Amino acid sequence: MNFPQYDHHICLVSEQTLPNYLGTVVPDATPKNVHLVVTDRMKDRADILEKALRFRGYAVTQYPLASQEANDMIDVLDNIYEKTGSSVAINVTGGTKIMALNAVGWANIQDVPPFLFYVDTDNRKILQIDGHSSQYALTTKLKLKELLKAGAGANIIKQDNSAVRERDLLEKLVQVFLKNKTALELFNKCAKEAENSLYTDMPSSCPQEFEQAVALAQKAGKLHRTSDKIKYESENHRFWCNGGWLEDFVKARLFKLQHEEILDDWASNIELSNEQGAAKTGKFTPDPVNELDAAFTAANRFFVIECKTANLAKRDGFSRAIYKLDSVRKNLGGVLSRGLIVSVHEPRSVDIKRCRDLHIELLYGSDVLKLEDNLKSWIRNVTH
Repeated sequence: MNFPQYDHHICLVSEQTLPNYLGTVVPDATPKNVHLVVTDRMKDRADILEKALRFRGYAVTQYPLASQEANDMIDVLDNIYEKTGSSVAINVTGGTKIMALNAVGWANIQDVPPFLFYVDTDNRKILQIDGHSSQYALTTKLKLKELLKAGAGANIIKQDNSAVRERDLLEKLVQVFLKNKTALELFNKCAKEAENSLYTDMPSSCPQEFEQAVALAQKAGKLHRTSDKIKYESENHRFWCNGGWLEDFVKARLFKLQHEEILDDWASNIELSNEQGAAKTGKFTPDPVNELDAAFTAANRFFVIECKTANLAKRDGFSRAIYKLDSVRKNLGGVLSRGLIVSVHEPRSVDIKRCRDLHIELLYGSDVLKLEDNLKSWIRNVTH
């Protein structure tokens, strides 16, 4: 059974804009006009939703709702109904419970009742709620760009989702650094020292694993080592040696999982700008407000990954990374979003507990080598 097509959709705007958006983009059932019922508190969210809907080509109108009382809701819905005719559906997923109940009550007294539905994102279904028990599969799979635009008003201005060629080499590099964390700290230190010149001195005394890591990086074309110097081939290659290699390790797994259709869309090295923030500050060409190591979508949920090669147990760095990731994932993906930190170094027990409390996934030490299996399990647990 296919979800029916109606020319007009009425949406009750709430903090979570994606359920309203998902109801309008069902293939072969898209409306021509979308009518947003908006309280003062939800005006910013309505603006985000309107911009995303207009980008899809819909005509969008906002209707201010003075209060959630039944009389005010009736006035707004009567106003909309005068303009629409009978081809109307109401998405009651958004708004508050009172708004939804008032909308249902209003619909039930109309001569030609509108089609009432609820978007069940957890079970990936659209439910008809006007006395019928019809259910429709929610088959829409939002791409990363569309999900962020509709859910947060964020635009991806730069991203990378190309294939990674050095998959085996990257795994060897992880193994080397897991064997000797001191070698990793020295590898990072050398890359940091070369930030301006692309040159640094070869350490006079270094562990064998550091020598192995330099050899692997040279094989990958990232640097050239002489007896006493390390020359990085470019700034991008120096960045790769200063932690970018772990991002590539993650990137290679995401590329494979999309090929296997386990996730819907992904990107790495993402730069974002926020149109809403730009409008408020007057910056019409805003600088990136967020940079993400990697992110992906699965079942219309937002997953974000932070990669760490530095020893964040020092100077309370892990706590800052955790709170930053938690803030980023909520701001960009809402309550349905999830976050993951991938770290070569082992965090403190207090940081492990903090991740657990904030529902942030944490992968560290030898488990990093099992990233692919852990990603599959993570996606399955969240989306099923």
